[in-house]
Amino acid sequence: MTDKFPSPQTSKTGWPWTVKMPYLPNVMRNGRPWPKISIVTPSYNQGQFLEETIRSVLLQGYPNLEYIIIDGASRDNSVDIIKKYEPWLAYWVSEPDNGQSHAINKGFRLATGEIYAWINSDDYYLDGSFAEVGEVFTGLQEAAILLGYGNVVDTEGTFLDTRKIERIDNKTLLNWEENWFLQQACFWPSTCWNAVGGVNEGLELLMDYDLWFRFLKLYPFLYIDKPLGVLRYYQETKSQTKRNRAFAEMAAVWVLNGGMDAALREIEKCVQEKNNIRQELSRLERKPLLRILRKLGLFSFNGVLL
Repeated sequence: MTDKFPSPQTSKTGWPWTVKMPYLPNVMRNGRPWPKISIVTPSYNQGQFLEETIRSVLLQGYPNLEYIIIDGASRDNSVDIIKKYEPWLAYWVSEPDNGQSHAINKGFRLATGEIYAWINSDDYYLDGSFAEVGEVFTGLQEAAILLGYGNVVDTEGTFLDTRKIERIDNKTLLNWEENWFLQQACFWPSTCWNAVGGVNEGLELLMDYDLWFRFLKLYPFLYIDKPLGVLRYYQETKSQTKRNRAFAEMAAVWVLNGGMDAALREIEKCVQEKNNIRQELSRLERKPLLRILRKLGLFSFNGVLL
């Protein structure tokens, strides 16, 4: 299938532009067929990154792959890119939806694989990750969530960090600021997804964080000491532009999953910070010049006109 694969519209080289994985044989070394992997990409106006995402899925050389793209009626060049790779997709659609969480659930309702994962339209998989996951999956004695490690890069693909968390338990998840790991390096059996009912569509940003808690109630996490995925970090990501929403969702996830104490501590910290700001404003307000500036509408604090 990859012999007539489209050339990328870029001068970039390396994986997944000018490098592809050799096509794997239809059966593994033990004679068993490769387990079917279903990947879903929720897509919306990420045309500048989407081709890299798609190529990182399709160029794995994995013989039993189902790739589904759910686009939310993008207004950039995303649909043109998707159409370019249409022959290699199991399904795609571009139509208005109710956001990322809805798109993810919508995609997996169409999936038929034994292993599930999603990759956002600005992130990508590393070469050989599907073969690694398929091998580990076939050796499982019981259902488990598979977690590798991964890298963080900027918009140009420059390396920023590696995230490697080897042990996942409730305590680890509650201390998310220190122990956050990459959703891009996480795969799970379809039976686990069906058991928890997919992601919470009421969450816009931290649907994956909530999913880890719900998985953990039923299944262990199994660490794979291999790099599997890449997160792209930049200021325009939703997690950066909607930080207040992210904080609120984190507190909600804690409450929903039995972490009330952690939620209360963070809310208390937020209230204290707000009180500190008020005290500072009150102190400044007593200065005659600042009172005049405020009346003139010329006094701001942290960029906010007061």
